[in-house]
Amino acid sequence: MSFLVIAFRYGTNEYVFPIGIFQTKSGAIESAKCHREFRGGKYDHKLYEIENGKEYDAEECKGVWITGPLKENQI
Repeated sequence: MSFLVIAFRYGTNEYVFPIGIFQTKSGAIESAKCHREFRGGKYDHKLYEIENGKEYDAEECKGVWITGPLKENQI
């Protein structure tokens, strides 16, 4: 398994981009926290658990973590 981190500007779907794919959940969470701090809190992040070598539709990924006001560690 790997962990995909996606950034959402101001928590909306208007400006979305991947931050990276990580081998550990803790590494992915740390990256999301660092990116959020570096960008001045303008971005929320979602972390998805993905199976290596598998194709996914958007709704098939398992969300495992999220940042943002009042959302820390909730999924």
